[in-house]
Amino acid sequence: MAATIPHYQLLTQKTKFQTNLSTSSRRTKSNFTVRMSLKEDAPSLAIVGVTGAVGQEFLQVLSDRDFPYKSIKMLASKKSAGKKQVFEDKEYVIEELKDESFDGVDIALFSAGGSISKKFGPIAVNRGSIVIDNSSAFRMDDNVPLVIPEVNPDAMSRIKLYILEKGHLL
Repeated sequence: MAATIPHYQLLTQKTKFQTNLSTSSRRTKSNFTVRMSLKEDAPSLAIVGVTGAVGQEFLQVLSDRDFPYKSIKMLASKKSAGKKQVFEDKEYVIEELKDESFDGVDIALFSAGGSISKKFGPIAVNRGSIVIDNSSAFRMDDNVPLVIPEVNPDAMSRIKLYILEKGHLL
């Protein structure tokens, strides 16, 4: 796994978005769960490979940890395009993965296989997204940090994700 969303602050102080995931993932009162993740000042997300097992796990982790987001794109193959995906009580239409899928996306989570990552990861970066790739496509690339928070949490502290006109690949 090239990188996963850590329990601690995902982005450094000089970035647009701050996330502290050390608090309880859900705030409950009585029998109701109050979701705090949909926020206007949060990053926009894209999940590439959302219909696969790991794509579904990405959604579960985002929900469990109450990860803040202002919007989320569900991306998959042409075969899955048009299908519905329910996430946090909202229904989304799965979109076909295309170059323009990353316009306006701040963070793109990839888990659609190495060939998809190699093709669309750089496109997402060039369109301004921070890419977190779960495939082996960039594991041996010296320009792409390999971060496994449970193994090398210090690697996140060395990554400086400043506000850029272009994105970054993890």
